[in-house]
Amino acid sequence: MSDWLVASPDPWSPEVREVISRRAPPGFEMRFGMAADPGWAELLARCDFLLVGMTPVDAALLARAPRLRLVQRWGIGVDAVDLAAAEAAGVPVAITAGANADAVAEHTVMMMLAALRRLALVDRALREGRWLFREMRAQCLMLRGREVGLIGFGHVGRAVAARLGAFGVRVAYTDPVRPSAAEERAYGVRFLPFETLLAECDIISLHCPGGGSNRH
Repeated sequence: MSDWLVASPDPWSPEVREVISRRAPPGFEMRFGMAADPGWAELLARCDFLLVGMTPVDAALLARAPRLRLVQRWGIGVDAVDLAAAEAAGVPVAITAGANADAVAEHTVMMMLAALRRLALVDRALREGRWLFREMRAQCLMLRGREVGLIGFGHVGRAVAARLGAFGVRVAYTDPVRPSAAEERAYGVRFLPFETLLAECDIISLHCPGGGSNRH
């Protein structure tokens, strides 16, 4: 019999479920289910840990899990978790901070290049049988020599800055928490106040949580 029961209500694919189950430490039993499943209420009442992806965790769910010791989000951010309710229930909440930073950073650089080179427009035209050659010469721009402003300098912001260094760009950032001068030098970035960053940078990239104090 397992020492700990881990329940997960997300619609993971069979492949992901297999990976999660295989990586579970000895003594941990992984059980997957959905809120609509007949046995979900019983499983929730018996589980010690809850592994969630996008499933909201609110006070009602926490009340149905009296043995719960931890809510673990497979992802970043806690938008879908009622932190006040979790704190009231004495249940810690953990996230996989930085787990997708490299993937998001690569996607961010890809979007910058695609925007400057008008990739979506050219791709659509080519699929329609139009070869935009001379027309694009005046419209396509290079990333080199521009200044990119990062709003937020956490895991993703730093990963973006590290990748941009190879493109010959200047990188500025703004964040309520400034790293040390040594870290700024290591990433090749300079700090700018928010309004200054908006005014001076050619490209703005957002890497901060939505809602709350960051709204607008």
